[in-house]
Parts: sequence; structure tokens; C-alpha cells
Amino acid sequence: MAGCVVVLGLVLSPGIAEAAPGSLTFVEQDVNGVDGVTGLLLANGVTVSPDGHNVYTSAFSGSVAAFSRDPATGRLSFLEAETDGSGGVDGLGGASSVEVSPDGEHVYATGFGDSALVTFDRDPATGLLTFVEFDKDGVGGVDGLAEARQIAISSDGRHVYTTGAFDDAVAVFSRDPATGALTFVEVEKDGIGGVQGLDSAADVSIPPDGSYVYVTGQFDNAIATFTRDPATGALTFVEFHQDGVGGVDGLASAFGVSSTSDGRHVYVASQVDSAVASFSRDPSSGSLTFIDQDRDGVGGVDGLAGATHVAAAPDGANVYVGGTTDQAVATFSRDGATGVLGFLEFDQDDVAGVDGLEQTAGLASSPDGRNVYAVGDVDDAVVTFAREGADTDPPETTITKAPKKKTKKRKAKFKFTSDEPGSTFQCKLDKKPFVPCSPPFKRKVNRKKHKFQVAAVDPAGNVDPTPAQRKWRVRKRR
Repeated sequence: MAGCVVVLGLVLSPGIAEAAPGSLTFVEQDVNGVDGVTGLLLANGVTVSPDGHNVYTSAFSGSVAAFSRDPATGRLSFLEAETDGSGGVDGLGGASSVEVSPDGEHVYATGFGDSALVTFDRDPATGLLTFVEFDKDGVGGVDGLAEARQIAISSDGRHVYTTGAFDDAVAVFSRDPATGALTFVEVEKDGIGGVQGLDSAADVSIPPDGSYVYVTGQFDNAIATFTRDPATGALTFVEFHQDGVGGVDGLASAFGVSSTSDGRHVYVASQVDSAVASFSRDPSSGSLTFIDQDRDGVGGVDGLAGATHVAAAPDGANVYVGGTTDQAVATFSRDGATGVLGFLEFDQDDVAGVDGLEQTAGLASSPDGRNVYAVGDVDDAVVTFAREGADTDPPETTITKAPKKKTKKRKAKFKFTSDEPGSTFQCKLDKKPFVPCSPPFKRKVNRKKHKFQVAAVDPAGNVDPTPAQRKWRVRKRR
């Protein structure tokens, strides 16, 4: 039967079944020109702010649209659209993707037609954007942005990476966290310095540990691996995996790529193979090992025709793939140990009440795991789905090692854990803001009273609302 596959579940009573965890339910669509919504003409990209308060979309017509998000329902309310050539905005010609910085202070968008990377300041309270600047290929030493496509930002917020399809490249920028302004660092190009696999560079993904960067090459039918220097952001080519080589399959016209929150697996969407390819990842070397592929029409899998985008859920339990030709979003369960995917269902445009997915393009999951958002290029729409069984329980943080309450030692060392495996952490020392951290946390402090706080962030994006804390005093030496 064409359309949304019936989700298997535990039978509660005749005719009633429990939906499988991760399955989607259509909530609504927001359409360009309806109820005051603008900026969605030829919509092709979507992202959710780290605080979950806003959704931003890109549109090939040259716009970035901003929406407020209801965290309880996932429903969107239109705020504004920033459009190329209007109000001083520049560089958004043929806008093709949009991302928010980890600190939520800035929004970045690519202009495919302008071969540019655009910076906006974001008001965290309102979600509204203010144009800051744009970096253009061939101007001021910038290279690698010809036909700029997709963006990835390192988890520490220090660097921005952008693919350039015409340049067969990934461009590297350093980021000023105060202003959001970018400074060009370097470019890695296909066929130069031993780099391979970047012909018509498409998408880019950075696992949470920030040590490696993965880039797909659409015409090379490949995914390339780079090491990342956390201080400079510079990349060093490691390897590439290509369709049909060494047993790898499902990478023909490789496009979208997504890394899981635990850093153990990487998934790639293949447009020609109508498939999603699964790789295991070695965190120490960054190298990938092909697992298998899930292909449209094989083994009951559906909704993957013309697959272009892929998004792993924050809790790692599911992987979602947008099938452009099928006008659908396919849902898979994920085995966290093996990385193997299991097909659950697909939601298709104009079937069972679903609307807005014609020529499905961008795809994103909310940080709290409650919603999945997709855009329909032909429908000029952004679609909201509710996600079944999302993890909404925050983790608990425990400090396992800390300085004595009164000490003469100026070197402070903290160790801490979370009750949820795969959690990351945010640390705060005295009056400084919370910043990403990992145990052990070490600092040299002054001789006075101090306060340390640490909050765990689980794989679903839930933050411990009551950070663990330790107060201590460094006494003067006599």
C-alpha cells in the first residue's frame, strides 16, 4: 500500500497498537504566503536553535525565515524573514542551508548563488535576526565557497565549516563568539595535497567530540574523513570511502551526512541509490567502517527514493531520512551498539493527512527530541512532526572529586559523572558563563572563595536543571 506504512507495536486491545518509539505524527505545515508567512519560497533547509525556542529555514529564493517554537507541541509561529537585497542583507542569493551556533548567539546561512556564507546576530529572547556580514568566495582571500552548500559548526563554537560544490571543497573559518564574525582559515580541495572524495562537495558533519570532520562528495560517490585541529580549526585529510570500493555500497550521489550524539556512527543519504549507508566510527582515529545500507524497495524499506538528507535523533534511538522523489520522511530505529538500522515507517506527502513534503529537502530534529522538522521545496513549506517516545527526563549530575572546602592549593581539579550514558557537560566557575567541558576539569585559581557548577546534558538534549556544585576556599600561605 502506498503511503505511510503502519507502525508495528504492542497490541493493547483489538485494533489498538502502541506506536513504535521514534515514529512520527504529522502536526502541521507552515506555507509561504499563508497567514502572513514569508521566506519559504523554494524552502530547502531547516534547523532548530540549541535552546529549542526557534526554528530557522533557508529558501533558494534568497531568504532565511525565523519561527518561534512551542516546546510542548512543536508548533511554529512565524516571526520574520531576512531576504537578500532587503534591509542591507547580502550574500543570500540561492540560500541553501542554515545553522545556529552552539551558544545560540548567531545564525549562519549559505548563499549557493552568491557563493557566500552569511552571518546574523540572533536575539536569544526573541529569536529575531540582525544581519552582520557575509564572506564571499574570491573576496578578501576567501576560497572554497563557490556554490556554497551546507554548514557545520564545531561543538565548541570556535569554527565554521562550509562545503563548496563548484570548488569541490570544504572551507574553514574561525568564529568570534562575541560578534559572530568569521575569519577565513583555509580550504581543503579535491585532488590537492592528497585530498580525495570531495568532487561536488555536498554536506559536512562534526561529531560532538570535535576531533574529526566528515564531508560527502556527490560526484565522487564518497565520504571523506579529516582530522580537526581544535585550536586552529585546520583540517588534515585521513581517508575516503567510495561507492563500490572495498565492499562499500549505498553512496551513489552521496549527499546528506549525520553523526550520532554518542559519536559511534555516521550515516549518509544517497540520492541515486535511494539509500542510507551506515558506518561505524573509531573515536580515536576517526576512521569509518562500512556496516550496511538500507535501500528503497528492498526488505520492506520505503520512502527513500532520491534520498538527500539524514538526521540522527539527539537520543540516538532513531535516524530520519528525507526522500526527495518519494516526497517523504523515512523513520529508522538504530541499534546503539552495532549502528544497524531497522525500518519503521515512512510519512508521505498527501497521504494520511500529511502535507507540505513535495520534493522533501532539509531535515532537522529538535534538541529535546520531541519534534522532527522537514521542508518541502515545491510546497514552499516547513512541516512539523511530533516524535513518539521522546526522552524528556533531565539527567542528574554528580561531582566525584573536588578540592577540600579549605585548602592552600591553587590548582583545582574536578571529576564528575551523569546518570545517563553518553551525556556531555557544561561547567561554570565563579561568575563566568557555562561552557562545554569534560572531566577532569582543571583550573588554577586565586586565593579566595570559589564556586564550581557542572550540569550534564543527555543525548536527547535535556539539561540538568539543578547543576551539581562545590564551594571552596583557597587560603593564603603563612
